[in-house]
Amino acid sequence: MRIVLFDVDGVLVEEKSSWQVIHRLLGVEEEAEKGTRMYMEGIIDYLGWMRHDTGVWSRNKRVHINDLKKAFEKVSVKPEAIEIARRLHREGYLIGLVSAGIDLLVARVARAVGADIWVANKLSYDKAGYLVEGGVPLVPAERKDYAVRRILGELGLKPKEAAFIGDSVWDIPAFIVVGLPIGFGDDPRITPYVKYVIRDLRELPGVLEEYGS
Repeated sequence: MRIVLFDVDGVLVEEKSSWQVIHRLLGVEEEAEKGTRMYMEGIIDYLGWMRHDTGVWSRNKRVHINDLKKAFEKVSVKPEAIEIARRLHREGYLIGLVSAGIDLLVARVARAVGADIWVANKLSYDKAGYLVEGGVPLVPAERKDYAVRRILGELGLKPKEAAFIGDSVWDIPAFIVVGLPIGFGDDPRITPYVKYVIRDLRELPGVLEEYGS
């Protein structure tokens, strides 16, 4: 292994969805659920889902980038994530983050763990910093394999040289393309697609050592 790639929401932070953080902040969980249903039923694509959610956010008030940043400041990175990231770097691994969440949170997590490279979905703003509908879907939820391949290509690495740690069915495409897929948590739906399952990030170095021995 040359690089360890992490999903972010639910793995490096306790929050399962950075999108849900903003839904709760603005009190639009019910409206946002409609977008989720339309996406799951194939009525809209991922960009359409982003447009729906950002449109719901901005429907009743203008939302400034600083409002979003303030909300994400309350989302803490797991202490063990920082601990393990430091250890992985000492042992010579690169660290990457691949998230279908929001770039503002993923950037914070990347700084905290010292990630060498990361990719997440970008929101869009006007010149005054106010949110505009849509965004840039760099990591569609069901196509994390594209993001993984893009990162590996930029670094000149092969898929077999990468491990990926994820916690949900949205991570299955990423699991399939890497050499060492590792499940995090208790979701039985991902078990057939991973070589190991861990429930604490501090188990990760042992898994890497066992796999490489």
